[in-house]
Amino acid sequence: MEEFDLILNMIGIDQFCGFGGSSEGAKMAGYEIAWAGNHNELAIQVHELNNPTTHHACEDVFLTNYIDDVPDFDFLMSSPACQGHSTASQPRRRRYHEAQRAVAWATIQCLDMKRPEWVFVENVPKFRNWEPYSNWLGSMRAFGYEVEEHILTATNHGVPQLRKRLFVVGRLGSKPNLHFEKATEIPAFMDIMEDTDEGWEPISNACKGDKKRFKAGREKCGRTFLSQQTTNHRGVPLHEPIRTITTKDQWKLVDGDQSRKLTVREISRAMGFLDSYKIPNIGRTSSVAGLGNAVCPPVMSDLLTQALG
Repeated sequence: MEEFDLILNMIGIDQFCGFGGSSEGAKMAGYEIAWAGNHNELAIQVHELNNPTTHHACEDVFLTNYIDDVPDFDFLMSSPACQGHSTASQPRRRRYHEAQRAVAWATIQCLDMKRPEWVFVENVPKFRNWEPYSNWLGSMRAFGYEVEEHILTATNHGVPQLRKRLFVVGRLGSKPNLHFEKATEIPAFMDIMEDTDEGWEPISNACKGDKKRFKAGREKCGRTFLSQQTTNHRGVPLHEPIRTITTKDQWKLVDGDQSRKLTVREISRAMGFLDSYKIPNIGRTSSVAGLGNAVCPPVMSDLLTQALG
């Protein structure tokens, strides 16, 4: 935590920590993360590299012994799996999504055992369509938490990505009373681009689908733009933020008659991570997936600063 001066005494934990977006946000806001848990070994490896003084648990957080193995803390940050709730998921065709949705109950389990003053839960907006959602929310209230729901867009927090997420905020015995304003200036992707000669390929070698998307992008945006490998994508001008980054390696930068994939650092910056954030050599696929699953650190930082500050 060399880049951040801890200015406040409140301590948090990061449940479903992933690559540590929430933890980075907490550090930006000046808070210490005492414990982080995740079942994925690569996620714990990345989180531990960036948070060497945090106690890490590579385990199913449903099975965590929160009484004996987790230190006391003031706020819980929790990001249960979102894949079963996202627009891109097909739960009727993927039965494992039902199990993924159920992991949100681990958040309630932790609150039951530890009763921190604050809880911050992040997920996709469609999390609210989950059939047991009202019961899940009611469980928080049954334990004494007053709860607010906020849909926050990353661009309003200085992140050059048009990413909307639900944040459920609960405070033990008191109303959170959080208010967020829309930014007057929207950050642009062009401000975080890397100047590199690596990875460029001639468009003449692109697949048929990319050629079609690149043609539509040129007609809409001109010579240089972002293109996503999704059906009928028409491109995003560089003076605008990138659209939602997912766990799939779908984004390309087009410049005239050539294109390249975004660099891992560009994706990291588009998520709001500082350049001091360390990304080990775990392979591009794992890096992109981990970053796409993360919470945007500046969003969590602003949330914590207003709630706890």
